[in-house]
Amino acid sequence: MGIRLYKAYTPGTRNRALSAFSEITKAKPEKSLIRKNHRNKGRNNRGVITIRHRGGGHKKTLSFNRF
Repeated sequence: MGIRLYKAYTPGTRNRALSAFSEITKAKPEKSLIRKNHRNKGRNNRGVITIRHRGGGHKKTLSFNRF
């Protein structure tokens, strides 16, 4: 198994080395086990943001293995 080294752009990554799981996992999850995860991100039925400090972030998928 390979080792992934990080560049030292912060003190926490200066000596960081993690295992690269490329040999044991695929790059993308199995399509039949994934479904969309719709989040409203603090918006109401008109699409207006009504809750502060929510929204943005990376798009996520929900796997069937979590149930």
